[in-house]
Amino acid sequence: MDLLVGAVNVWNWDSDPVEMVKAMQAAGIKHILWSRGGSPEQLRALNQMKVLTSRYDIYQDIMNPADFPFLRGVHPDWPTAGWPKDIILRPDGSWMHGWGVRGRDGKWFYCGVLCDSRALGYARKRISADLATHPYKCRFIDTTAASPWRECYSTNHPMTRTDSRQQRMRLLDCVSREFKLVTGSETGIDAAVPDVDYFEGMLSLAPYRVPDAGRNMQRIWDKPPERVAKFQLGQAYRIPLWELVYHDCVVAQWYWGDYNNKLPTLWDKRDLFNVLYGTPPMFMFNARLWKAEKARFVQSYRNTCPYVRAAGYSEMLDHRFLTPDRNVQQTVFSNGMTATVNFGEEPYRLPSGKIVKPLGFVVSGMRHARANRR
Repeated sequence: MDLLVGAVNVWNWDSDPVEMVKAMQAAGIKHILWSRGGSPEQLRALNQMKVLTSRYDIYQDIMNPADFPFLRGVHPDWPTAGWPKDIILRPDGSWMHGWGVRGRDGKWFYCGVLCDSRALGYARKRISADLATHPYKCRFIDTTAASPWRECYSTNHPMTRTDSRQQRMRLLDCVSREFKLVTGSETGIDAAVPDVDYFEGMLSLAPYRVPDAGRNMQRIWDKPPERVAKFQLGQAYRIPLWELVYHDCVVAQWYWGDYNNKLPTLWDKRDLFNVLYGTPPMFMFNARLWKAEKARFVQSYRNTCPYVRAAGYSEMLDHRFLTPDRNVQQTVFSNGMTATVNFGEEPYRLPSGKIVKPLGFVVSGMRHARANRR
């Protein structure tokens, strides 16, 4: 668990994991949640490097195998053995449509939705087999804490919304307590807090992510859409209600299609939110982007992770706006750490006399803390 606190969540698919992590650590990015996975040998090496090793997993979408020949690829995490006996049925007996994928000819094909009452069995079998060869320390379970509770009208596995919630919590509890893995899930919900260690997406308000954020994750937006800049990263609109309740219980992160370097012109603001909320950054990049923006990734890590690590396990006690325009904000944590950030264009003087520069921050009450800024 301690490897998670203050670690940057890294998604990268085109580099050798060990070589990439070596390069990152050599550059000063020490604490890493490596979410992409790897071979058994790579995972063992990463574990030795004190990296939190994780992989993506999902127990919701299931594609009709009759459609496989028409697809561009078959997702390895689809529990194909469950089609059609374990999918959710509607009151009229039709099956519920889930995630859609575009086929070879451009036509859309839709997954069914695995009944939550059946998911635990598939998870136990898959994770058990996986851990027998791959020494993961962590696992990310997609959709489980993001999708609405569902009803199923199958006569073989009927399910109420209450059943759906209970079954999903059993699934997350199995990953966390039975397999003793650091456990993450998508977006987040309070019911899952006892069973989850981090949420990917809790910082990213779903209506204000860039279009198609869940599919075209690696696209970098040079010009942010207005609604994203105004609301997702608008300091006048955001209030850290979640962190005020749950900061000392679960780690909140950005969504994987809404990470720190997604919108380069707003990267500084996103880093400021991480410092203010005591939440870790997320990077998504390929080898080319890492080479081109290495110094900026290092800067983002240094400007966030040491302070996030310091806030760590502490409760957020207070959040306040220090100026009428809400450009200067401050949070206080139970360990005595105070973070003051300035989203504005004018410097701000604290009662102590310290100056918070534009797009800068000051952290106090932390041992060996120092004022830091862009």
